[in-house]
Amino acid sequence: MHDRLIPAASIADAIEAPSDAGRKPAVCLASPHSRRATSVASGRSDDQPVAISLSRRALLAAAPLLAMPAVARAETWPQRPIRLIVPFAPGGNVDRIGRLLAVSWSEHLGQPCVVENRAGAGGTLGATVVEQSRPDGYTLLVGSDGALLLDPRNPTGFTDPLRRFEPIGLMSRSTSAVMVALNSPWQTVADMVAACRARPGQISAGHPGIGTSGQSTIRRLSRVAHIEMNEVAYRGGGDALTDVVAGNVPALFTELSTVLPLHQAGRARILAVAAETRIPAVPEVPTFVEGGFPGVVEGAFVGLAAPLSVPQIVLTTMAETLRSSLSVPGLDQEFSRQAILMPTPEQATPAGFRAFLVAKLADITAQPGNG
Repeated sequence: MHDRLIPAASIADAIEAPSDAGRKPAVCLASPHSRRATSVASGRSDDQPVAISLSRRALLAAAPLLAMPAVARAETWPQRPIRLIVPFAPGGNVDRIGRLLAVSWSEHLGQPCVVENRAGAGGTLGATVVEQSRPDGYTLLVGSDGALLLDPRNPTGFTDPLRRFEPIGLMSRSTSAVMVALNSPWQTVADMVAACRARPGQISAGHPGIGTSGQSTIRRLSRVAHIEMNEVAYRGGGDALTDVVAGNVPALFTELSTVLPLHQAGRARILAVAAETRIPAVPEVPTFVEGGFPGVVEGAFVGLAAPLSVPQIVLTTMAETLRSSLSVPGLDQEFSRQAILMPTPEQATPAGFRAFLVAKLADITAQPGNG
């Protein structure tokens, strides 16, 4: 029987089949991202494409495998480390939630789940990295409002996340808040609003990025109070903390969980929370509604998503892993301590998170000036 030569680079995984002539079968080990290939039969290894001799029978046996993506041929997933793209700078709410749950995910999956920060453009840069990644389940998005619902390529600025990602599950929810430096003259939201009215468009207010809940809170307050603030967009809530504490930016609108540690440490002051009722973690802090600004209720979310066309085994496995991590004893107390809300069991599923995103997009686009 005649042998045929095929490029080693065209074989993504090891192929082994009995040889007709009793020869030791050739096994090709090649990375889809590298030109390096090794023939176990010949012992040859170099950095150039090589041709490996396989029998016709081996080729016929391997043909169905060669026609399928590598991940589809895998009997189990994952088989190597997973990248968790956090589209904001370290230190913010999304980053801390991602790192907290990544620990239990690594233990549950038996593979490292590595957080990688790709900040910029309100989360859309990191989201695009995941959207354009290979849909094999090894690059996932730990996203939030801006990352999942914004798209600068869309004339409206918003996008249907279901056209870009496969929802896996909601990870957490949190309310928004406004924080000022400890030496700020503002003791209440009413003080801040009065200053804005006296100097229209001159008072700066920081937020984690375009499309985030922090920016939405500024705009809700601006409409209700009839004020204009100078928005300062950061690469995440964590990036803005230093500027606010130093007094470089008068106020920061972001997730309560991001500013809570500084407030509790006496290094900054939270003026109000954008919730319907006071938050148990900070019972001394009033709501915007209590301060005389009805309708200023806003919150953020963190959720897990994958690129479109990812194999079902990835969605099923990660959804089960997420639900398992959320049920770890003591996690609910830790979330409560940090003013983070647990998702419902249904929201932590692909179907539940899908419904959540649909409702969230409808709410945002219905706001004046959006859509």
